[in-house]
Amino acid sequence: MTSNEPDQSYNKILAYFRSIIKTETFERKVEAIRKECEVPPFGFIPEVHGTNPPERKKHEKKLFKKAATLAGEYGLKLPFWEDVIIQYILFSEIDLSMTENYSLVHLRDIPNSKEGAKYNSVWREYNNYEDEFYPICLMISPYASRRDIEDFIKKNFSKQIKPALKEHRKPGIDIGKKRIGMEYVRARNEFIYNHKNLPLKEIGELVKKEFGEELDDGYIGKIISMEKKARK
Repeated sequence: MTSNEPDQSYNKILAYFRSIIKTETFERKVEAIRKECEVPPFGFIPEVHGTNPPERKKHEKKLFKKAATLAGEYGLKLPFWEDVIIQYILFSEIDLSMTENYSLVHLRDIPNSKEGAKYNSVWREYNNYEDEFYPICLMISPYASRRDIEDFIKKNFSKQIKPALKEHRKPGIDIGKKRIGMEYVRARNEFIYNHKNLPLKEIGELVKKEFGEELDDGYIGKIISMEKKARK
C-alpha cells in the first residue's frame, strides 16, 4: 500500500467527520453501541479506567463490526476510520493519526497491491476498502511527467472523470460540502496565536496534534499576523 502525503482534500474529510459527530443521529448510534458494549454513557476516562479497559477486550469483535458499519453508513469505509470511531466510542476522543494517508485522492501501486493481496489478508482487506472509497483509478505510466498528468486531468475532467465520479456518489454523503465552522476557526487561530513564540514548524505540529489539521508555515504566519492586527 502506498503512503501519500496529506493534502488539502484530507481537511475536507476532517471537516465532514467533525460535522457528523455533532449530529443527534450519530450520537444516538454511538450511545446505543456504548450501551451494548458496556461503555459508560460518555465513554471511559483514560486517567481513571486506563487506555485498555476490560470491556474493550470483551467486546473487541463487536466494537470493530459496529464501528465499521457506522463508518460505512457515513461514507468513511477507509482503512483505520473504524479505529477512529472505536476510540470515539470508548473515550469520546478523536485520534486521526492513522488516517492521514487517505484523502480524497489516493495513489495505489496496482501490481504491488495485487501481489501483496495474494499472501496477506490484511493487505487484501485494505484493498477492498480502497476499492469502495476509490472506485475511479487514474493509471499512470512510470514515464509520465507531472505536466502529462495535469494535462490529462485538465482535458478529461469534464467529459470523463466527473461523470464517472458522479455515477459512484451515494445519496446523503456530503464530503467536501461541509465547511469548517467559525467557532472552530476562532479556537484554532487563538491556539496558534498563543503559541506564536514557537517556531512555525513546531506550531504546525501542535496544530496537527490538537486539531488534526495540516497547515503550512506560510499560512500559520498569516494567521499570527491577522491575529496581531485584530488585537491592536
